[in-house]
Amino acid sequence: MLENVHRNFAVIVLCLADNICIYRSREGKTLEESDKVKISSSSDGVYTLRLCDLTEEDSGQYTIRAVNDAGQTSCTATLLVHGLLLQTYY
Repeated sequence: MLENVHRNFAVIVLCLADNICIYRSREGKTLEESDKVKISSSSDGVYTLRLCDLTEEDSGQYTIRAVNDAGQTSCTATLLVHGLLLQTYY
C-alpha cells in the first residue's frame, strides 16, 4: 500500500524589483492556492508555484507573469504528465 506519495512540479521566479505583482495561470485561467496548488514568496524575491500530487489532468501550459511600473515579463512552461507507475520491490 502506498501512502503519502507526492509528485511535484515547481516553478521558481527570482525578482529583485520593488512593487511587483506575480500572476499565475494554467491554460489562461488564474491559479488560486489550494491543497494542490501551493504559492509562496520570500523576502529575498523568490516566488514559488508548486503543484502537488500530479495527475494526467494537471497537464497543460502554466504561465508566470511579473508586472511592475517598469513593465512586465512572463514565462510559459508546458507540463505533460503521463501515467505514473509506482512499483514496490520486496
